Amino acid sequence: MKKVCLLIGVIVLFTSSISFAQLQGEVAISGGIGHTLGSELKAFGYGGGIEYWVSDGLGLSGQFHRYFRDDSPYSLIDLDFRYYLIDVGVGIYGNAGYSIMNIKGITNKSGVNLGAGMLIPISCSTAIGTEIKYTLVDILTESGNQKLGLGLNASIVFRL
Repeated sequence: MKKVCLLIGVIVLFTSSISFAQLQGEVAISGGIGHTLGSELKAFGYGGGIEYWVSDGLGLSGQFHRYFRDDSPYSLIDLDFRYYLIDVGVGIYGNAGYSIMNIKGITNKSGVNLGAGMLIPISCSTAIGTEIKYTLVDILTESGNQKLGLGLNASIVFRL
Protein backbone atom coordinates (compact mmCIF):
# COMPACT_ATOMS: atom_id res chain seq x y z
CA MET A 1 0.00 0.00 0.00
CA LYS A 2 2.86 2.37 0.82
CA LYS A 3 4.39 1.72 -2.61
CA VAL A 4 1.10 2.58 -4.34
CA CYS A 5 0.79 5.85 -2.38
CA LEU A 6 4.42 6.71 -3.18
CA LEU A 7 3.86 5.98 -6.87
CA ILE A 8 0.76 8.20 -6.96
CA GLY A 9 2.68 10.98 -5.21
CA VAL A 10 5.53 10.78 -7.72
CA ILE A 11 3.10 10.89 -10.66
CA VAL A 12 1.31 13.96 -9.22
CA LEU A 13 4.63 15.69 -8.55
CA PHE A 14 5.88 14.89 -12.06
CA THR A 15 2.72 16.05 -13.83
CA SER A 16 2.47 19.22 -11.78
CA SER A 17 5.98 20.23 -12.84
CA ILE A 18 5.07 20.03 -16.55
CA SER A 19 3.28 23.09 -17.89
CA PHE A 20 0.48 22.95 -20.45
CA ALA A 21 -0.13 26.70 -20.20
CA GLN A 22 -2.93 28.15 -22.29
CA LEU A 23 -1.53 31.26 -23.98
CA GLN A 24 -3.28 33.71 -26.27
CA GLY A 25 -3.29 32.54 -29.89
CA GLU A 26 -2.52 28.89 -29.08
CA VAL A 27 -4.57 26.10 -30.71
CA ALA A 28 -5.11 22.54 -29.48
CA ILE A 29 -6.89 19.54 -30.97
CA SER A 30 -8.32 16.60 -29.07
CA GLY A 31 -9.85 13.18 -29.59
CA GLY A 32 -11.39 10.78 -27.15
CA ILE A 33 -14.32 8.80 -25.82
CA GLY A 34 -17.45 9.75 -23.93
CA HIS A 35 -20.49 8.39 -22.13
CA THR A 36 -23.80 10.08 -21.35
CA LEU A 37 -25.26 9.33 -17.91
CA GLY A 38 -28.46 10.11 -16.11
CA SER A 39 -30.57 10.59 -19.21
CA GLU A 40 -32.94 8.62 -21.36
CA LEU A 41 -30.29 8.66 -24.10
CA LYS A 42 -27.50 6.75 -22.31
CA ALA A 43 -24.78 5.76 -24.76
CA PHE A 44 -21.04 5.41 -25.38
CA GLY A 45 -19.36 7.30 -28.18
CA TYR A 46 -16.31 9.05 -29.54
CA GLY A 47 -15.49 12.63 -30.42
CA GLY A 48 -12.98 15.27 -31.29
CA GLY A 49 -12.50 18.96 -30.82
CA ILE A 50 -10.47 22.07 -31.31
CA GLU A 51 -9.76 24.91 -28.89
CA TYR A 52 -8.41 28.41 -29.55
CA TRP A 53 -7.21 30.54 -26.63
CA VAL A 54 -8.60 34.05 -27.10
CA SER A 55 -6.57 35.36 -24.19
CA ASP A 56 -4.56 33.87 -21.35
CA GLY A 57 -7.02 31.65 -19.48
CA LEU A 58 -9.99 32.12 -21.86
CA GLY A 59 -10.66 29.70 -24.71
CA LEU A 60 -13.23 28.98 -27.41
CA SER A 61 -13.90 25.30 -27.99
CA GLY A 62 -15.75 23.36 -30.65
CA GLN A 63 -16.45 19.66 -30.15
CA PHE A 64 -18.18 16.92 -32.12
CA HIS A 65 -19.47 13.73 -30.45
CA ARG A 66 -21.04 10.65 -32.01
CA TYR A 67 -22.94 8.32 -29.66
CA PHE A 68 -24.10 4.80 -30.49
CA ARG A 69 -27.43 3.30 -29.52
CA ASP A 70 -29.25 0.37 -31.11
CA ASP A 71 -32.49 2.27 -31.59
CA SER A 72 -31.26 5.80 -32.33
CA PRO A 73 -27.61 6.82 -32.69
CA TYR A 74 -27.07 10.56 -32.30
CA SER A 75 -24.54 13.34 -32.81
CA LEU A 76 -23.81 16.36 -30.66
CA ILE A 77 -21.93 19.54 -31.57
CA ASP A 78 -20.85 21.82 -28.71
CA LEU A 79 -19.58 25.39 -29.03
CA ASP A 80 -18.21 26.47 -25.64
CA PHE A 81 -16.41 29.24 -23.80
CA ARG A 82 -13.82 27.90 -21.35
CA TYR A 83 -12.38 29.86 -18.46
CA TYR A 84 -9.31 28.38 -16.79
CA LEU A 85 -9.59 28.80 -13.03
CA ILE A 86 -6.25 27.13 -12.29
CA ASP A 87 -3.41 26.94 -14.78
CA VAL A 88 -0.40 25.87 -12.75
CA GLY A 89 0.61 22.34 -13.65
CA VAL A 90 -2.90 20.91 -13.94
CA GLY A 91 -5.42 23.13 -15.78
CA ILE A 92 -8.91 23.27 -14.29
CA TYR A 93 -11.66 25.07 -16.20
CA GLY A 94 -15.34 25.82 -16.22
CA ASN A 95 -17.28 25.95 -19.47
CA ALA A 96 -20.63 27.05 -20.83
CA GLY A 97 -21.98 26.96 -24.32
CA TYR A 98 -24.43 26.06 -27.04
CA SER A 99 -25.26 22.52 -28.20
CA ILE A 100 -26.78 21.18 -31.40
CA MET A 101 -28.08 17.61 -31.33
CA ASN A 102 -29.15 15.36 -34.19
CA ILE A 103 -30.92 12.05 -33.62
CA LYS A 104 -31.43 9.76 -36.59
CA GLY A 105 -34.69 10.71 -38.26
CA ILE A 106 -35.20 13.91 -36.22
CA THR A 107 -34.18 17.42 -37.24
CA ASN A 108 -31.45 19.28 -35.37
CA LYS A 109 -32.36 20.49 -31.89
CA SER A 110 -30.46 23.15 -29.97
CA GLY A 111 -29.78 23.57 -26.29
CA VAL A 112 -27.27 24.75 -23.71
CA ASN A 113 -24.49 23.11 -21.70
CA LEU A 114 -22.56 23.81 -18.52
CA GLY A 115 -19.60 21.90 -17.14
CA ALA A 116 -16.06 21.66 -15.86
CA GLY A 117 -12.90 19.91 -16.91
CA MET A 118 -9.27 19.30 -16.25
CA LEU A 119 -6.12 19.05 -18.37
CA ILE A 120 -3.36 16.87 -16.91
CA PRO A 121 -0.11 17.52 -18.79
CA ILE A 122 2.07 14.59 -19.83
CA SER A 123 4.48 16.73 -21.87
CA CYS A 124 4.82 20.38 -22.94
CA SER A 125 2.49 19.82 -25.90
CA THR A 126 0.32 16.86 -24.82
CA ALA A 127 -2.23 16.47 -22.05
CA ILE A 128 -4.95 14.11 -20.88
CA GLY A 129 -8.32 15.83 -20.71
CA THR A 130 -11.33 14.95 -18.60
CA GLU A 131 -14.65 16.75 -18.67
CA ILE A 132 -18.06 16.51 -17.07
CA LYS A 133 -20.84 18.45 -18.75
CA TYR A 134 -24.60 18.81 -18.33
CA THR A 135 -26.37 19.33 -21.66
CA LEU A 136 -29.99 20.39 -21.79
CA VAL A 137 -31.58 19.55 -25.15
CA ASP A 138 -35.28 18.71 -25.28
CA ILE A 139 -36.03 16.06 -27.94
CA LEU A 140 -39.44 14.63 -28.81
CA THR A 141 -38.95 11.08 -30.15
CA GLU A 142 -41.27 8.20 -30.95
CA SER A 143 -40.73 6.89 -27.42
CA GLY A 144 -41.65 10.22 -25.83
CA ASN A 145 -39.99 13.40 -24.60
CA GLN A 146 -36.28 12.87 -23.87
CA LYS A 147 -33.53 15.10 -22.52
CA LEU A 148 -29.81 14.69 -22.79
CA GLY A 149 -28.24 15.01 -19.36
CA LEU A 150 -24.85 14.49 -17.79
CA GLY A 151 -21.92 13.46 -19.95
CA LEU A 152 -18.38 12.34 -19.15
CA ASN A 153 -15.54 12.66 -21.65
CA ALA A 154 -11.89 11.62 -21.63
CA SER A 155 -9.48 12.71 -24.33
CA ILE A 156 -5.91 13.20 -25.39
CA VAL A 157 -5.09 16.84 -26.20
CA PHE A 158 -2.32 18.01 -28.55
CA ARG A 159 -1.23 21.63 -28.69
CA LEU A 160 -0.29 22.69 -32.22
